[in-house]
Amino acid sequence: MGESGNSSKEWDRIAGKTQALVRSQLEVARILRSILASQAPLVAYMERAEHLFISRLRHVDPDCRFIVVDYSNDKIANAAVLAAPQVVLSSNNEGARIEFAAAEPGETVIEEVLAIRLAFPEVLVVQQRRAHHRIRVVPEVPLRCLADTRGITPFNARIID
Repeated sequence: MGESGNSSKEWDRIAGKTQALVRSQLEVARILRSILASQAPLVAYMERAEHLFISRLRHVDPDCRFIVVDYSNDKIANAAVLAAPQVVLSSNNEGARIEFAAAEPGETVIEEVLAIRLAFPEVLVVQQRRAHHRIRVVPEVPLRCLADTRGITPFNARIID
């Protein structure tokens, strides 16, 4: 996992094949450092503001007390994040979806850049990537299906990806 030192085998151990709830501060920090190293985007949907907060992780405190994220380009989303008691952030890293809640947002300056400081997440959820690659199909070619529930009227359907 980039500079964090995690190998693909270790990532599989952490995330399993489907979903894992990670509570260990050491493991949470390791995964967050992997996101930091890869510079994968962090996203939060701010419902009240109806805006998408898109940022990047800027710093992970070595003592697991806080994290720092960059401001997004959307001023309304930034204001919504700062006004919220906690923010649910998600990211995709190494083919896995990672989601966590971070509380107590506030402004900070790090490396002479204004940013947002959040409490270190106590837990995060890792949803592992698909076991098999998704196969792309030509959208114009519908898949014809017959739904038959034995006893109720069967019907035909066409499915397009």
